[in-house]
Order: sequence, then C-alpha cells, then structure tokens
Amino acid sequence: MNRTAPCIRMLQLLKTLGRMQMTELAQALETNPRNVREFRRELETAGYVIRQTRGRYGGYELDGEVLLPALALQREEEQALQEAGSYLRAHPDFVHQEAFQRALEKLLSGSRDPVSSGTYVFSRLPDMSEQMRGFVERCTRAIEQQRCVRITYRTLSEEKPYTILIHPYELLYYQGACYALAYSLRAHDYRLFRFSEQRMFDFTLLERHFQRDADFALAKHIGENGLIKGELFFARFLVKGVRARLLAERRIGVSCHMRWIDDQQLQVEVWMESTYALLELLLQLGSDGKLLAPKHLKERLVCECEQMLAQYTSPDESMI
Repeated sequence: MNRTAPCIRMLQLLKTLGRMQMTELAQALETNPRNVREFRRELETAGYVIRQTRGRYGGYELDGEVLLPALALQREEEQALQEAGSYLRAHPDFVHQEAFQRALEKLLSGSRDPVSSGTYVFSRLPDMSEQMRGFVERCTRAIEQQRCVRITYRTLSEEKPYTILIHPYELLYYQGACYALAYSLRAHDYRLFRFSEQRMFDFTLLERHFQRDADFALAKHIGENGLIKGELFFARFLVKGVRARLLAERRIGVSCHMRWIDDQQLQVEVWMESTYALLELLLQLGSDGKLLAPKHLKERLVCECEQMLAQYTSPDESMI
C-alpha cells in the first residue's frame, strides 16, 4: 500500500483545520483509525511533529509551523476555484475580495495546465431547468474537448428556430442567465447563445473536433458594462426624488459622472455601450427621469412611450 498520498493529505488536513479527532481523520482519508496511527508514525519518522491530545475533545494536531508539499489540484478543482474567483469578482460587496484573490493566485500558481476554465461569472448564478443544465454540462465538455456542436436555436428577432454548427469557446453567466460564446459557422463570426427554453431547443455534441483560435481573447468580445461589446456613446439625463438617491448608489455605464443640481435633482453624464440598456434604465425611472441628450435617443424614447400609452388607452381588449 502506497502511503505517500494519504500522509500528505493528512498533513494538509491538520494544517488547514487544526486539531482533528481520530474518527474525523479516518473519515476524511477514507480509511480506518489503525491506518491513521500508521500515517502519524510515518510522518513523525519524516520529521513532522504531530501532538496527540487525549480525552473527549482530543485528537491530532501539528506542532509549530510546517512547510507542506505543493498542492496538486485536479483539473475540475482548478476550474471550481477559477469560477469561484469570477463569481466573487462580480460581487464587490464581498469584504475579503483582495485577500481571496491573493490566496487564489497562490493556489493556482502551481497549475501544470494554466489554461482558461472557459467559464466566467459576471453575476449571480441562474436558475435553470434540468434540460438547460444538461445543455450547459455538454457545453462545458465541448469547450474542454474542443468538440463541434449542433444546436437548434431561435433568436428574439426570428419566429422559427434554425439548426447550425458552432464551436463553443466560453461559458458566461450574466444578469441571471447563462450564455455560450461560440464561433458560428452560419455567421462566420463569434455569437452569443443563451441557454433558455424559449431559445435553445437542442444541443448535440458531435465527434468532430475544432482547432481553437490561438489569438482568441475574451476581452475583444465582452464589453465593460455588458456582454455585448459595442460602440461607446455619450448620454446626459436628469433624475429626481427617491429614484435619484437610489441611482446615486449605483454604478452605471463604462464611465459615469453624477452631480447634484439641488436637493432633489441629480444630473448624470455617462458613456455607455448599449442603447438598449440606457432606454431600459430611463423607462425604469419613469416620470422622475428626463433624457437631455442625445437627440435621436430622445425621439426613440418618445416613440416607445407613445406605443406604451397606446397599449393602455386603446379600446381593443384582444390582448386580455
């Protein structure tokens, strides 16, 4: 029986958790108490001092500072750590952010295969059906194994789904949804595909493999304020009342400057990547918000509001 691996694991457990009872060590090492005692003897022969405390709350613990062997993480363990790091980076309210990232860098610094995990988290993880979770698992395998995928998909602008081949590059979690960033053989360009029952109808792994583009960089395809990287545009608007105070606590756009005009009115000047995101924000502000510039977006906002008004003032009740 090769005792090297369980001995190192026992050292790591005692270093991380401190004092552990015999039964706890045996359970963690998937062995019996007799073998735990043998591991202790071998470690002490190698020069490690392991104290034993008897009694109800006794157990084994390392004596003094111990330099442990380097961790050899499994690939799925490295991926789990990377995903945890991405998730926490998307939550700046986590008070130990810097300390965690430093610890993560130390743990992953000895990785023998320092490649991207293929998964990036920009917000809370989404709730998905079992079917969608299955599709995401297949996508993860496709990314790791560089396998082609056949999907049946429907965009928001199309009435009927279509079937195409894609090369999946990354998994992205953003604003409560999961997306595959993939090269589309239909568009001959990179596209985002959302895992949703209303959009994704089939996700089939093929035996055919693809060669990942060595020059691919996620930053080229992801914006600073959203998933879609687009042209920056400038906007200026006013917001008043309670909504002004709530907005002042938020971070919006790529670059934003807020200035209180008086006790009630807040002027916002912002550079954004998505006109859709700005229109959505202004509609949320309701009558407390007023767009000042640009002019073409004011016209679009007026048109949207007129269409909304018509929905509620029209005598046609067919939508009910």
